[in-house]
Parts: sequence; C-alpha cells; structure tokens
Amino acid sequence: MSTALGAAGELAIRSLVERAPLASSLAQAFKAKGFTLALVGGPVRDAILGRLGNDLDFTTNAHPLETKKILQEWAENIWDTGIAFGTVAGKRGDTTVEVTTIALKVMILILANQKLSTDKQLMVIYHVVISLLTQWHLN
Repeated sequence: MSTALGAAGELAIRSLVERAPLASSLAQAFKAKGFTLALVGGPVRDAILGRLGNDLDFTTNAHPLETKKILQEWAENIWDTGIAFGTVAGKRGDTTVEVTTIALKVMILILANQKLSTDKQLMVIYHVVISLLTQWHLN
C-alpha cells in the first residue's frame, strides 16, 4: 500500500472481516425491520489499528424499544439498563454489542461539548429523553 491511510484502511477492513458474520447478521436483523445500523466509536478506531475486539458499539435510527425487540431475537442475552439514554446491549457468543439510537447519541454528544454543569446537563438530557420517548409513544 502506498499511503499510511491506505494501509490503515486495509487493516481496518481485515479486522472487520473477522467480525463480519456477526456484525453483518446484526445489520441484517435491523435492515429486516426497516432500520439502519452503523459501527461507531472505539471499535472504529480499533479496526483501523487492527485490534478490533469483541465489544462493538453501533448506532441506529431505530427507537430504543425496537432495538430491544431486535436484540431479543438476535442475541443470547440482552440488558436494557441504558435504555433511558437510548442504549440497549446484547451478547452473542463472545461478542458484546451496544446499540444506541442516533438522535439520543447526537444530543448527548452535543451536550457533552457544551459548557454546562453536570447537573444542568443531566436535567437537559432528562427533559430531551422524556420528550423524545413521549413523541415516539404517541406515534
């Protein structure tokens, strides 16, 4: 490969191919229900460094309750302790996945970059989450 970026890209692809059946089957489960799924966060960095592990983070446009339903069918175990923040986790084989609804992920990232106190951030997050969940429930 002629460039470092090209070499990193090849390494990332090799790392992802190793986990492709698992990630691909999860993506297919979301697609079958009309949703998208994307690998995000540390696993993207780790794939570029060629050390993708067995803890994968994804984002989706599915409502957290839809994510829970999909993971209940796909995973051997699930836990929804982070569902109030849009995250549902599951485990299949030796791989753990965390799937976060994108609207909530973006909102949390935006708030994390604001100069608000922690208490103020938590109150804003709480009100936005309640608002989003109420809107989803009504739809």
